[in-house]
Amino acid sequence: MRVRDRVGLNLPPLLLRLTIGAIVLWMGLGKILETYEVQPTEAAILANMGAIKPSPSPSAPPSNSPPAAPSPATTPAATPAHPPTTPDKPSGGSAAATPFIHLASQATQTRYSALDFPNPVRVRKLYTIALAIHAAANPGSTPSGTTRSPLWPASLGNGEWPMYLAWTCAIGESLAGVGLIIGLLTRWWALLIAGRFLVALWVSHIGPATQSADALFGFLPNHATFDYEKWRPLVHQTVLAVTALALLFLGPGRASLDHAVFAKPRPDDDDDE
Repeated sequence: MRVRDRVGLNLPPLLLRLTIGAIVLWMGLGKILETYEVQPTEAAILANMGAIKPSPSPSAPPSNSPPAAPSPATTPAATPAHPPTTPDKPSGGSAAATPFIHLASQATQTRYSALDFPNPVRVRKLYTIALAIHAAANPGSTPSGTTRSPLWPASLGNGEWPMYLAWTCAIGESLAGVGLIIGLLTRWWALLIAGRFLVALWVSHIGPATQSADALFGFLPNHATFDYEKWRPLVHQTVLAVTALALLFLGPGRASLDHAVFAKPRPDDDDDE
């Protein structure tokens, strides 16, 4: 095999691996390490996922005035010598278990609202994914009152699932970045990254566009043709999804751990044709 053929077969996978790996590693670490500010409504949604909790209310400052003396008219109630008997009292442990079960169910049904967060809250950037998933599963209604179809399964868009998926995405991006840079399990990571950005395209751009009345070609958001800021996220996600798919089919190339560990030795083709 000629030198230019060797370069043509092995250099593109190396460049794709290093480029995609560096980008997704940077993105994954940024989601975990960086923070941003959310408004009270978004903070309440994250709190209901279990991602954050409202800070406790500050206690009242101590007063310098001495405590007021108790009123002389107030007298403690007399304690009866014998506690009154309760007729038809349930037997066994059911009477003790019922209050406990009731309190436990109340604790698990705690719901937060924007009123629990009087000020904006700083959270990890990965929770942008959790909020996007929640919004896709709960799209609300159109201005005319028509209920929009959900873009994400409700079973995976409510409760704690969006938080878990956000963490999985951030950690997965970080691991995929390392794996692609060193060329280990390249096709697996490329498939993961392609799927991640295809889902992002659907949830963030294509899905909402299909629900609007003015979508371009029926599936693209109706931005101005050369409004780079509006089109940039969609273009960014499309490029990463397509290049990850290209790497999936190209393979890791010779300059990779995959080739060193898993490739079967074969004689080189030294023909000049």
